[in-house]
Amino acid sequence: MTRRRRNEGYGTGDSMAKQPSMPGTGPTRARGAARALLLALACMTAMSAWPGAAGAADAVPAPEGYLESLSWYRRAAEAGDPQAQYLLGLRLETGQRGAGDPAAAAGWYAKAAAAGHAAAQLRLARLLYAGRGVARDLAAARRWYAAAADQGLDEARFAHALMLERGQGGPRDAAAAAREYAAAASHGHLPSRVNLAVLLARGDGVAADPVQALAWLLAAERDGQPGTGPLRDLLSAGLAEDQRAAARTRAAAIPHAAPAAPDRDPATTPPR
Repeated sequence: MTRRRRNEGYGTGDSMAKQPSMPGTGPTRARGAARALLLALACMTAMSAWPGAAGAADAVPAPEGYLESLSWYRRAAEAGDPQAQYLLGLRLETGQRGAGDPAAAAGWYAKAAAAGHAAAQLRLARLLYAGRGVARDLAAARRWYAAAADQGLDEARFAHALMLERGQGGPRDAAAAAREYAAAASHGHLPSRVNLAVLLARGDGVAADPVQALAWLLAAERDGQPGTGPLRDLLSAGLAEDQRAAARTRAAAIPHAAPAAPDRDPATTPPR
């Protein structure tokens, strides 16, 4: 697959289509940004240690650390630190108690994404795909998913593959979708294993291989992916016993998936 530039902008004509101009990055400004970011992180660490942080949020007033950390994140973000820009966007998107500001978040994600911050690219793509806080722009969402996928984020690979498979935001390309699914599946991304199995079973974008398709399904099921039973049974019914045995052997050779990180956002990742 041809690698894409990581710093592609928003959609054509959008106010964020141009690369954001970044503040100066001299030593003094860089030190200021780093200090602000460290202070913000310290505030959030103190907040997470507060006795009520993990408990009944509605019963106890919110700690002042949230607003203080937001202020320091903003200072570091305005000084041009991509990590601070991403973290500020994340705070703004989620809000203190769920009342977020996705429009403001998108602006900070765009700055960090243009600087090559992979997680910001992923979050920005999600907002663009869903039209949350910004006008829905599938072409731009696809570009940012591709950029984050190029940096190795499996959630981005999965979402990018879905858009490629469906022809959303650009031409349909089942072969490229299969490559993205395969890359994520090899790292233990369970939904990618299922979708790769579907393409292999259909021979869509790849040579048909029902044995390997069943192997990916069995590995996904073994590692906790729900809902694979009907497709597994359908594939198994069309195979001879020696083929089913071969699929089980291949599945056993597929590494176990690590526990999933709590990053996937079903509301903003394209549904299957």
